[in-house]
Amino acid sequence: MRRGTKLYNLILPLWLLWIFPQTWLVVLPANFIVDLLVSALALRFAGARGIAGVLKFSILRTWLCGFAADAAGTALMAAPLFAEPLLPEAARPRWSDMLSYPLTMNPFESPAALLWTLGCVALSAFVIYGLNYNFCFRRAELTDAQRRRVSLALALFTAPWLFLLPAKWLY
Repeated sequence: MRRGTKLYNLILPLWLLWIFPQTWLVVLPANFIVDLLVSALALRFAGARGIAGVLKFSILRTWLCGFAADAAGTALMAAPLFAEPLLPEAARPRWSDMLSYPLTMNPFESPAALLWTLGCVALSAFVIYGLNYNFCFRRAELTDAQRRRVSLALALFTAPWLFLLPAKWLY
């Protein structure tokens, strides 16, 4: 029955990292490299000067803010699962079929789950943009337009698109 597999997709990354701590040895540097590459390319295409200096000043912040943004998206992703027990008993099966089960196993099974998942990715992207524009690159030697472009590139290319990956492919 569907009910026994509720939190797999949401907990998988968190529990995988907790149960297999060595996974952090791959996840942390890989995320850092992606953030570094996207930042460097975005700075180059934005016409920034002194890219190495800007990266030296901002990459650690960018990397950490990316995790914060992913946490915001993950929290929103988990909200329907935590809300389900609060619903009347009669509404829970429909809620599970339309939203919480597809969120955890395959968001493409339900329009509601797909829209919710895309909203979670969009929230994370918005947070990535805001944190990079207002915090990570605020004091960098960049014009406002360059800051906007680099922040937008980071938001688009480092958003948690893996939220859309059907977890049932992994089981």
